[in-house]
Parts: sequence; structure tokens; C-alpha cells
Amino acid sequence: MKKLSILFVSVLALGMSFVSCSKDDDTAEASIEGKWNLSKMSMTANGVTSKEEDNPENTVGCTKNYLEIKTGGVVVYGDYEGSACTLSKETGTWSKEGNKITIKLGTDTDIYEIVSVTDSGLTLRYTLTLSGQSFLVNDIFTK
Repeated sequence: MKKLSILFVSVLALGMSFVSCSKDDDTAEASIEGKWNLSKMSMTANGVTSKEEDNPENTVGCTKNYLEIKTGGVVVYGDYEGSACTLSKETGTWSKEGNKITIKLGTDTDIYEIVSVTDSGLTLRYTLTLSGQSFLVNDIFTK
């Protein structure tokens, strides 16, 4: 009887090793496509990163500006401006290579590093130079 119990426990343990939880190799990366609301930002200068704050590109009292990344390489930037919160839209193109996204709006072409993308959040990083000093800027978007 004792041998039968040991055999049963051994078979049970062996069976569990085949069906136990493991990392799923087929995990899909979250899509960068969608409508992303410009929410917060942080900056890094001289190795020091600021705390996340409301993005100053958003007009106080208005809906948040947005970046809509569509299939087929189309991008729309929505900007709410003025006391009437008037929406102006600019349509352009985007392309992605590795962890970089290139966005062309009008005559401007900007390249961003994709820091993170989830189903509900997107962080893009770019370098901004002001008066000869370089800053890394993180734009933080939400859906």
C-alpha cells in the first residue's frame, strides 16, 4: 500500500510538472495603434528625472490633446486650444522600426523611442535641446 501511495504521488507530481503554469511564449505585444490622450510628462537633465506632471501642452479646462495612431501609417494629432477649447487636427504619417516611431506632421518629422506600451498606456521619449542643454522628455499617454 505504501509503494502504491508513493507511485501515485510520483505520477501526480510528474503530471503537474507538464501542466503547471509557465511563461507563455505566444504573448502578444500591446498594439501602439489607437487613440492616446496626452496625459503626463517628465524630463531628465544631468541624470536627474523630474516627477511626472500634467503635460503643459494640454490647455487647462479642455479635453486632453491626443495622438491617434491608425492602421495604414496614418496619424492624427488633436490639439484643444483657447478658452473655447477649439479642436484643431493635423493628419500625417507614422512608421515603426524596432522601438522607434517616426511621426511626420506637416513639415515636421520627429523620431520617438517607445519606452513602454500596454493596452492602456504609452510612453514616448525624445530629446529636446534648449539653450544648448539637452533634456530627455517622456510624454505619457493614456487611452
